[in-house]
Amino acid sequence: MRDTWLVNQSINNRKVKISETTANEGLWQFAFLYVVFLSTNLINDDFLQRELTMTLDDILKIAITTLISALVTGLVDRLIKQSSTKLRIPWLSWIISGFLGGAIGGLLSGLVIVIFGGTVSPKGVATFNLVVYGSIIGFTEWLVLRSYRPVNMWFVVASAIGWSINALFNNSLLGWFAVGLAVGIMQFFSLSKYQNAYWWIIANPIIWLIATTMGILIAGPVSETNQSWGWIFGWAIVGLIGFALLLIPLSFLKEKAFTA
Repeated sequence: MRDTWLVNQSINNRKVKISETTANEGLWQFAFLYVVFLSTNLINDDFLQRELTMTLDDILKIAITTLISALVTGLVDRLIKQSSTKLRIPWLSWIISGFLGGAIGGLLSGLVIVIFGGTVSPKGVATFNLVVYGSIIGFTEWLVLRSYRPVNMWFVVASAIGWSINALFNNSLLGWFAVGLAVGIMQFFSLSKYQNAYWWIIANPIIWLIATTMGILIAGPVSETNQSWGWIFGWAIVGLIGFALLLIPLSFLKEKAFTA
C-alpha cells in the first residue's frame, strides 16, 4: 500500500511540475510578444491616433513577433536544460559575436555605398554591399564555430554568395527568405558530417527573415536621428537576433556514429 501511495504521489508531483512549466512558458511567451509588439509599434508617436485597421504589414508584424516569441522561449528552455548538465555551445560568445559581426558588417557595407554609390550601378552597389556583409557574418560564424563544430572556409564563401542574392529581389521580404535558404543550403555542405544538419537548411530562411525584419523595425528611430548610426545599429541587431536564433539548429547537431 505504501509503495502504491508513493508511486501515485510521484505521478501527481510530476503532473504539477509539468503544469507549472507549461504555465511559466506561456507567461514568458506572452511577455516577450507584448514587449516586441510595443517596441515595433509604439516607437511611432502617432501610433495611438491611428485607426484600428489591419493591414498586410500589421498582420506580418504580428506573425513575425509571435514566431519570435515561440522560438525564443524554446531557445531559452533548451539553453537552461543544457546548462544544467554540460553546455557545449559557446552561446554567450556566439551571440555577442553576432552583434559585433553585424555591426562591423554594417559599417563596411555602408562604406561600400559611400565609396561606390556614384560610380557603380545601384544593382551593383547593392550586390557588393550584401557580399561584404555576408562575408563578415560568415567569417564570424566560422571564427566561433571552429572550436565547437569545426567547419571550413566554405562557410564564409557560402554566406557571401547567399547574402548577395537579395539584390535580385530589391531588398524585399521574399529576398531575405531567399538569402536564408541559399545560405542554409550552401553551408549545409560544411555541416553534412553531423547528424540533424538538415535543420540548418530549414531554420536559416525563417531566422534571417525574422532577423532582418526586426533589424529594420528596431533601427528605424535611430535612422531618423542619424542615418549612418541607424544603418550600423540595424545590421548589428540583424546579427544579434540571427545568431541567437541560430543556436536552435546548432544545438541539434551531433557527431555521426560510425560503425565498423
